[in-house]
Amino acid sequence: MEGDFRPDATYNFGNTTINVFAPKITEEERQKRLEEIKQLIMKLRISNEVLQEECLYQGKNSSQKCGQACC
Repeated sequence: MEGDFRPDATYNFGNTTINVFAPKITEEERQKRLEEIKQLIMKLRISNEVLQEECLYQGKNSSQKCGQACC
Protein backbone atom coordinates (compact mmCIF):
# COMPACT_ATOMS: atom_id res chain seq x y z
CA MET A 1 0.00 0.00 0.00
CA GLU A 2 1.61 3.21 -1.17
CA GLY A 3 2.08 5.83 1.52
CA ASP A 4 1.64 3.37 4.39
CA PHE A 5 4.69 4.18 6.50
CA ARG A 6 3.75 2.36 9.70
CA PRO A 7 6.47 -0.01 10.87
CA ASP A 8 5.74 -3.73 11.03
CA ALA A 9 7.62 -3.95 14.33
CA THR A 10 9.15 -1.50 16.78
CA TYR A 11 11.88 -2.27 19.32
CA ASN A 12 13.10 0.01 22.10
CA PHE A 13 16.54 -0.36 23.67
CA GLY A 14 17.22 2.34 26.20
CA ASN A 15 17.01 5.65 24.34
CA THR A 16 17.09 3.94 20.95
CA THR A 17 14.02 3.04 18.91
CA ILE A 18 14.29 0.66 15.96
CA ASN A 19 11.46 0.54 13.44
CA VAL A 20 11.36 -2.51 11.17
CA PHE A 21 9.65 -2.29 7.80
CA ALA A 22 9.06 -5.66 6.16
CA PRO A 23 9.30 -5.71 2.38
CA LYS A 24 5.99 -5.96 0.53
CA ILE A 25 6.64 -8.90 -1.80
CA THR A 26 4.57 -11.53 -3.54
CA GLU A 27 4.37 -15.12 -2.35
CA GLU A 28 6.35 -16.14 -5.45
CA GLU A 29 9.16 -13.71 -4.58
CA ARG A 30 9.12 -14.88 -0.95
CA GLN A 31 9.51 -18.49 -2.04
CA LYS A 32 12.35 -17.54 -4.41
CA ARG A 33 14.20 -15.72 -1.61
CA LEU A 34 13.63 -18.58 0.81
CA GLU A 35 15.07 -21.06 -1.70
CA GLU A 36 18.17 -18.85 -2.15
CA ILE A 37 18.65 -18.76 1.62
CA LYS A 38 18.36 -22.55 1.83
CA GLN A 39 20.97 -22.97 -0.92
CA LEU A 40 23.38 -20.59 0.86
CA ILE A 41 22.93 -22.46 4.15
CA MET A 42 23.77 -25.75 2.43
CA LYS A 43 26.88 -24.23 0.80
CA LEU A 44 28.05 -22.88 4.16
CA ARG A 45 27.49 -26.24 5.88
CA ILE A 46 29.43 -28.06 3.17
CA SER A 47 32.24 -25.50 3.33
CA ASN A 48 32.42 -25.83 7.12
CA GLU A 49 32.54 -29.63 6.88
CA VAL A 50 35.41 -29.43 4.38
CA LEU A 51 37.35 -27.10 6.69
CA GLN A 52 36.81 -29.42 9.64
CA GLU A 53 37.98 -32.41 7.58
CA GLU A 54 41.11 -30.49 6.56
CA CYS A 55 41.84 -29.74 10.21
CA LEU A 56 41.40 -33.41 11.10
CA TYR A 57 43.56 -34.46 8.14
CA GLN A 58 46.31 -32.13 9.30
CA GLY A 59 46.12 -33.74 12.74
CA LYS A 60 44.82 -30.65 14.45
CA ASN A 61 42.49 -30.88 17.41
CA SER A 62 40.68 -28.29 19.49
CA SER A 63 43.85 -27.47 21.46
CA GLN A 64 45.92 -26.90 18.30
CA LYS A 65 45.07 -24.00 16.01
CA CYS A 66 45.63 -24.50 12.30
CA GLY A 67 44.54 -20.99 11.33
CA GLN A 68 41.41 -22.17 9.54
CA ALA A 69 37.97 -20.83 10.39
CA CYS A 70 37.02 -24.20 11.91
CA CYS A 71 39.51 -23.89 14.73
